[in-house]
Amino acid sequence: MTDQSEQFSLAADDALEEPVNDQLGYDDFASHIAEVIQRKTPEDEFIIGIYGDWGSGKSTVLNFIEYYLENQTDESPLTVRFNPWWFSGQHDLFEKYLQELASALGEDRFDELREKLATYAKTLSKTPTGPIAEAKAAQKGLEIGGELLDPEASDLGTLKEDISSELASSDKPIVVLIDDIDRLTNDEIQQMFRLAKSVADFPNITYVLGFDYDIVAEALDDEGMNGDDYLKKIVQLPVNLPEPQKHAIQDIFLTNIEEALGPDWEPHLEERWTDVFQNGIRLLLDTPRAAVRLSNAIKISYSMFDPDEINVTDLVGIETLRVFYPDVYEKIRTQPDRFIGIDYGNSPALSMHYDDEDEETEEYAELFSNRSASEESPLKTLLGNLFPKCGEEFEGSFLREPDTYRKRRRICHSEIYRLYFQLAVPQEGISVRTIKQLIQTDDPEAFYDQLTDLAEETTSSGRTKAHIFLSHLSEYTEDIGTDHIPVLIEGLFRISDKLLEADRENDIPAPNNRYLLNQLIQEMLRRVDQDQRDDLLIGVIDSEYGLYLQQEITTSLSKQHGFFDSEAFPTDDRLLTEDQLEAVQDSVIDNIANTAESNDLLQLQRPYSVFAFWYDLSQEDASEWLESTTSDTDGLLQCLNRILIDQDPPRWKADPEWVDDVFGLDNTVDRLEEIDTETLDEDQETTVTMFLKGKEFFDQGGNPHRPGTFDSV
Repeated sequence: MTDQSEQFSLAADDALEEPVNDQLGYDDFASHIAEVIQRKTPEDEFIIGIYGDWGSGKSTVLNFIEYYLENQTDESPLTVRFNPWWFSGQHDLFEKYLQELASALGEDRFDELREKLATYAKTLSKTPTGPIAEAKAAQKGLEIGGELLDPEASDLGTLKEDISSELASSDKPIVVLIDDIDRLTNDEIQQMFRLAKSVADFPNITYVLGFDYDIVAEALDDEGMNGDDYLKKIVQLPVNLPEPQKHAIQDIFLTNIEEALGPDWEPHLEERWTDVFQNGIRLLLDTPRAAVRLSNAIKISYSMFDPDEINVTDLVGIETLRVFYPDVYEKIRTQPDRFIGIDYGNSPALSMHYDDEDEETEEYAELFSNRSASEESPLKTLLGNLFPKCGEEFEGSFLREPDTYRKRRRICHSEIYRLYFQLAVPQEGISVRTIKQLIQTDDPEAFYDQLTDLAEETTSSGRTKAHIFLSHLSEYTEDIGTDHIPVLIEGLFRISDKLLEADRENDIPAPNNRYLLNQLIQEMLRRVDQDQRDDLLIGVIDSEYGLYLQQEITTSLSKQHGFFDSEAFPTDDRLLTEDQLEAVQDSVIDNIANTAESNDLLQLQRPYSVFAFWYDLSQEDASEWLESTTSDTDGLLQCLNRILIDQDPPRWKADPEWVDDVFGLDNTVDRLEEIDTETLDEDQETTVTMFLKGKEFFDQGGNPHRPGTFDSV
């Protein structure tokens, strides 16, 4: 391994903060937008849309706009940054935004306005939404009419008028910059535009929204409307992000590569480099993100080698194929004979030439099927330069001096070829190198992003690569620096819902992701000083990530103290003290109660476990919520379906004694028998049948909690 691995660092795919660091030619564009906002926007609400593809630099432009607004020679407006993606999946984007706005107003000058915004946010958070209300709202162009708001919230309109009046009279305009809208779910994208146009359409506020137009328009189309038409009505000033200067993107890539390869790298001495870069790599670097992504991949690979072991041009070329053409890369890795051809050994120089320069044999035809011309051209260039056999067939080129290939450490030599794939692992696996890099990260966002990518790759066994990572991580917990443990634990909580959903979709047996997450987090906690463990956990819990995992971990920690009819561990073996455990339990219970209050408890992936935890530790509050929620037939059926009834396999999720204690068996039977089943949909009817049949089994001495009980239903 080369010495530079000790100094190894990846280029961050972060937005630039200040125009002085501009590499993409966005400085003047951002300055102009800031001037328009400062001098030419009306006093009513105004919405500007900054349109650009993923990775094209929208976040950088928003940062530059903010910089220029805050450094105006005239009095600067108040700028507010809101990133809804940070709160994705938490239902209350309206409340989160209004809280951010109130916080940005600061103290003293806007005290009364801040209080009104806080009240407005709290009132909105209690406003129910649902499929019917959402559908009606969609039919009206995503207006937030009476159907969507709580009819009893009579003070909502007055509050909004008061807030609008104060903002209109203020001499301090407000600019709200909102990024990453295109990373949200379709429902959340729709929420953001309701927010900007209906919920928080206050005077004296300019919204600057950065997003990928096609993604957002498609999300709005999903609501049965025309997304293009809707955006034209909502966005008063649409602006397309300028095309980043191509040479600037290339400079980002080359600067990063030179940093990795060191001052001794002299590409001009490698005859193939110019063709590989100009006619291959350069054509693929269409965004700054693509440049950073490829340069990071090359840095990782290069750090594994002694420079004398490999040919740098070949390494860069094969990594480019891995990043941009992973299907071709996999064919090269698994079918070397197709690309290497003969074993040259010390054979004399060969000179081959095809008369037909356009000849392309069937052997490589499938590599180019379903590819555009812009994808095909750089692929041919890369393959032709890496593998002379391909070059001969694509271009009719000469194959010169194959006896030098081994000396030059070329990938096309059979003895050298395998060296370039020492970082490659079977598609079903994950490399040790990847594991070690992941556990050394100090950026929770980057760790989460990488785990998300792994969670989206499913192996033939039905398990994801994220599951494989979790399976192996316990072997490396002792290698994790204590300063990295909070980062990893936060990342695991953030990704937990996605990993648990993969368990459910693929019917994964133990050890499943639920078990592995619980085990790993406890192993890492054990390496943290005793007096810091509760603060670490509460910090993650307060961020509201992974409510199911919160209760799962807390349940395990509680059992160490004898909770839930468990045998208590010896005191020295418990991860938390009694006081620490109580603080963690209280934090989780608060999160569950807030989730229930916002009508989201039943939308969780595993509401039974979360509710049961709440009921066991805070029975009065849980019972009060359940009584309120089940007061009508629809609420009763929804609670039974989500909390009690399991249809795969068909069974009750809890013992009848617990069900009787929580729901009341006889009372629930009486209510269900009064329902006209003809008014029910299929799921509701199944819920009624399984409950009544389960009660019948129980009365006969059976247990509807056992799998197989309902096989005949």
